[in-house]
Amino acid sequence: MEKKVDWRGIGWFVGLTFLITWAAEFYFIFARGSYFAGLLPVPEQILLTAVMFVPAVVTVVVTKLITKEGLGVTGLKLGPWRGYLEILVIVVGVFAGAFLLTWILGLAQPDWELKSYRQLLAQLAPGAAEQFNPLVFLTTLFLATLTVNPLFSSIATFGEELGWRGYLLPKLMPLGKVRAVVISGVIWGLWHAPLIVRGFNYPGYPVLGVLLMILFTTFCGALLGAYRLKYNSVFLATWAHAVINTQGRGIWYVIFSQVNPVLGGAIGLTGLIFWLAVAVWALRWMPEQQLAQGDKSLEP
Repeated sequence: MEKKVDWRGIGWFVGLTFLITWAAEFYFIFARGSYFAGLLPVPEQILLTAVMFVPAVVTVVVTKLITKEGLGVTGLKLGPWRGYLEILVIVVGVFAGAFLLTWILGLAQPDWELKSYRQLLAQLAPGAAEQFNPLVFLTTLFLATLTVNPLFSSIATFGEELGWRGYLLPKLMPLGKVRAVVISGVIWGLWHAPLIVRGFNYPGYPVLGVLLMILFTTFCGALLGAYRLKYNSVFLATWAHAVINTQGRGIWYVIFSQVNPVLGGAIGLTGLIFWLAVAVWALRWMPEQQLAQGDKSLEP
């Protein structure tokens, strides 16, 4: 029999996730006057990390206490090792392509000597700035964003992915994979709205930033969702999310430090072109139904 959409579970998950997250963020916005752009004070950094765990906590509450189906539905499976390598190649390719296009279109110029970064370093650690080697720094940072950094970042991104791709996306799959990806992507993007309005990712563009964020989360959500459903692995989605985050804090925005966030870079219009292409491929590759626990029939 065709599986029906569990609107009750979805409603509880989305409602509680937004209620808890937005309550915390609005407190910081109105009570503390926080602006989430540039170098953040420690309390804001703690908030950004803490809210990433809200979807996971809510997922546990919903699956244990409300729907009582258990966490087995969230895809707690590692998945094949080649999937992790494929994700690295895809994400790095998107970032490289986005910034190459940014450069070609004249939207930003590369700072190979890292003058802007050197000036910032001189303010924070004057002695270190004098011995700073751009090539060594960029090489080390790039290698770190492929290995150590995403491993540590995965701890936080698991907090999101257990909810968004582990729970929500499969629950929407009876609507069809395109609708499921779009709806979950829009919800994921709107979840970020208070931070975007206050300068996160798109400083200076509160309304347009939210719209671009929704497009970004929908397109890259297709990639995360495809690996989640293809291999019944929320950990593959977690890894993909972590790689995206660490590439966003890696060499690209160090070399191109003066990028307009709306027009260039990996989350601006140049990046969205590449993410759209990835989303089209991911949707074609994504199975029409979630791989069941222990079912090998959908695996390649």
